[in-house]
Amino acid sequence: MTAASDISWSGPNGTFNLRVAAIIRRGEEILLCTVDGLDYWFLPGGRVRFGEVSDAALAASLPKS
Repeated sequence: MTAASDISWSGPNGTFNLRVAAIIRRGEEILLCTVDGLDYWFLPGGRVRFGEVSDAALAASLPKS
């Protein structure tokens, strides 16, 4: 489900979702995410809302420690 203020739209050629992502490294390792049932991996991050700066969108999408 998409919030009304997310930068996202669908058209005849597919769907566009603006998202922000981070490359998080520990030594030579890079953090990647996946979800059960998906056949691909992705960088941690999430969607961007209208008027939101990218670092705030990234901070909002990452789990709180």
